Amino acid sequence: MPKIYSGGSPNNGHIWYTWDLGANPSVKLTRMAGRWTWRTGSANFILYGSNSAPNSGNAMQSSFASSGLTNLQETNSLGATFDYTLSNSAYYRYYVFRLEGSGSYDY
Repeated sequence: MPKIYSGGSPNNGHIWYTWDLGANPSVKLTRMAGRWTWRTGSANFILYGSNSAPNSGNAMQSSFASSGLTNLQETNSLGATFDYTLSNSAYYRYYVFRLEGSGSYDY
């Protein structure tokens, strides 16, 4: 399970994963359900889709770049549980899952 922690002001309060479905994806993401667990703080969740490698294929190791990504879902102040139905009509090769903490947080 991924964990983000900052006892004070974060240097980079983002965590993200890229899911690569291959050159000709036959699957599209239409619904996500689950739960978030955290002790303190707040966060935003953003889901992106793209058919070209995010950030021009660079690793995005120090900062997040959303240029060229299609915003499919954005949720501020996450609740403990979620159930998103996406109006995603396209097949994307890449899905990027981004969690952005703010202030002092512990996820």
